[in-house]
Amino acid sequence: MIDKDKVWQILAQNIEFYLADQEAFLASFENFGEKAANSSVRLWTKNVKMFTKDLRTNNFQAHDTLDNARSIARELFPEFTEQDIREISREVLKARITESKLKTLLFKDGVYENSPEFKELKKEYLTELQPLPEIKIPQFLPTVSEIIEKYLEDKSHSGGWIIKTKILVKATLDILKEIYGDRPMRSLTRDDFVSLRNEVLMKLPVRHAMMPKYRGKPIAQILKIKNIVPMSTITINNHLSRISSFVKWALDNGHTNNNYAADLQLKSDVRPDKQRDVFNKEDLEKMLTALSKLKTDEKRFKYWIPLLGLFSGARENEIAQLYLDNIFIHEGIPCLDISVKHDDQSLKTQASYRKIPIHPALAHLGFIKFLIGLKKNNVRRLWIHLSARRDGYGQSFQRWFSRFKNAEITTDKKKVFHSLRHTFTNNLKQNGVPESVIAELVGHNVASMTYGRYGKRYEPKPLLEALLKLDYEIDYFKLLDVKPLSKKEVSQQIQTLNELLNPDSGAVIVASKVAVLAKK
Repeated sequence: MIDKDKVWQILAQNIEFYLADQEAFLASFENFGEKAANSSVRLWTKNVKMFTKDLRTNNFQAHDTLDNARSIARELFPEFTEQDIREISREVLKARITESKLKTLLFKDGVYENSPEFKELKKEYLTELQPLPEIKIPQFLPTVSEIIEKYLEDKSHSGGWIIKTKILVKATLDILKEIYGDRPMRSLTRDDFVSLRNEVLMKLPVRHAMMPKYRGKPIAQILKIKNIVPMSTITINNHLSRISSFVKWALDNGHTNNNYAADLQLKSDVRPDKQRDVFNKEDLEKMLTALSKLKTDEKRFKYWIPLLGLFSGARENEIAQLYLDNIFIHEGIPCLDISVKHDDQSLKTQASYRKIPIHPALAHLGFIKFLIGLKKNNVRRLWIHLSARRDGYGQSFQRWFSRFKNAEITTDKKKVFHSLRHTFTNNLKQNGVPESVIAELVGHNVASMTYGRYGKRYEPKPLLEALLKLDYEIDYFKLLDVKPLSKKEVSQQIQTLNELLNPDSGAVIVASKVAVLAKK
């Protein structure tokens, strides 16, 4: 049989601690504001009802109640049973109801006031029980740091993040941990996250943990350094988005009562479609002219990856990580299967899984012939000279393309490989291709419920018809100094590739639209 007086000793002292913390926070404001006060009272009143319902229904699974009860039991009693844990859980819920009721009394007529009524009730509830000196008071509410560790562990086990995502999320949450890590997760308020945004993120330099000037220094010390160049609005919003995702996960898993980090993004003065510039006609002409000198280069990725980006809109890592078994032929149409078939492949989102027809221009330039050569030589990956790095195979390619772009196309920092993707989508949009088709080609979620939830994925044929509307208004073959393969040659190559990819199928295919000369 457990001693409930000992349990309540701990609970009462924890309530006192959190009330004192809340009082100190509120007292720091000259005018907390009627709107904020009323919002707080509504929240705490809601908590009273929620914990009362949990107590009435013996719901100990939610809101860390069981974890807290076990923590207290281990601290107080050498031996205890599951029934003891249930009894302690009920006391935990009673304490939470008490704490929430007391917090609602911190305000009077919408204004913070440490009223005599509050002091009297607080005394009645708490100070009758004096702490026992031999009892160690556990901090049984999980801290922000502890919840962050649970979050990272959960996401790592679910396999939903690529390595780059893990690194970016951890860097963001390291900031949150340094500022609020020792605080109980449940104690964080909207004002805490607003303060984090305004007083930390908006003043902190970009990549402070990596730059020699700031590396190893506490954030508080960095913020005192003069002439800091703060991070951009886009970077700040990326941090806020990751923090909001974390707090949402904490809410979904019962570690907090609200996502106070939601909707904190700053308004950017840069339109989303202007954050990366498209390549203009002159840029594309320069790129193809420069690529013409690389068509016999041993490192074939230099020639083909930029062309695949231009004619498929795929992300650089999606192209850079392609294996030969990511190539298939559907009703005579050769396609890229953007998916994860191997351990060294990854995709950004679920929407990234898709099939993209290979544009006829690539077939007439010799891409199918290139694939046949790989298959005949039992080569598994398309780009054997690229090696996987932290962010995938695309990281190796990116270094080369950056040098190539600066030397041969433009030094404009807003124009990068990803600009080919914007150039592709913009061209399709200007040529009347529906948004849902463009979204499927580039691997974006379809916003429309009709297309997104109930519509099936497009087959390669309508996607190919959309690709044929691409018109960059340049002569690809002339600029690349290539004599285009004939319709007959392309058709035969597609037939050969199909037989190599499917040696047991015996299928006879008819290459129709793929063999259309895509010369502009």
